[in-house]
Amino acid sequence: TASDLEVDSAVLVKNGDAPMLAYNRISSLGNYRVHVRRWNGSGWPLYGGPPLNIDPAKSATEPTLVVDSSGHPIVAWTEEVPANSHVYYGRKVFVKRWNGSGWDMLGTSGIANASRPHLAMGENGQLVLAYRKCVAGRSQCTNEDLYVARWERDSIASAYTWKVIGQTLEVNAAATVYSLQLAVHNNQPVVAWNE
Repeated sequence: TASDLEVDSAVLVKNGDAPMLAYNRISSLGNYRVHVRRWNGSGWPLYGGPPLNIDPAKSATEPTLVVDSSGHPIVAWTEEVPANSHVYYGRKVFVKRWNGSGWDMLGTSGIANASRPHLAMGENGQLVLAYRKCVAGRSQCTNEDLYVARWERDSIASAYTWKVIGQTLEVNAAATVYSLQLAVHNNQPVVAWNE
C-alpha cells in the first residue's frame, strides 16, 4: 500500500526460510512507529501485532534486529521521550524481545540520552548493544560518546541489565561518532566507527 512506502529505515535479517524485517513507518499521526514483519512464503505479515513504540504518540526510528536461537526477534530502536533534567535531547534506546506470544522489554526504562543502536549476538546467545550517548547539549546534542553494553545478570541486584563494557570507545572524546557497526567474534564485541 502507499503507507508501506513511507518507510524511513529498515533492517532485514536472514532467519532460515523466514527472514525478518524491522522498520519504522510514518503513522497517520505524523510520527514514526517501529514494526516487525516475517516472510511466510507468500507475504510479509506483521509479527507480534501493534508497533513496538513505548509511547505510540512519539516517533521511534533507527531499528536494529537480531534473531535468537529459537528464531525469535530482538529489536532495538531510538524513541523520542520528553526532555527533562536527566534527558539531554529527548531520546532513549529501547530493546524488546519476542517471547513466543508477546514482547518483553529488556531493561526497565530504556537507555537515556542514547541513539543509533546496533544489536549483535554472540555464539553463546549473549546480546551486545552498541549505541551513541549524548554527553553535551540540551535542545540539540553537541557531543556523543560511543558505548557498548552486554545484557547480563547483575549479581548484586539478581536481575538482568545492560552492563556497559569499559569506557567510551572514541579515540578523541570530543569527536562525534558516525557510521557505527557492531559484530561479535569469539563472544567478544568488535566495533568499527568513524569519528
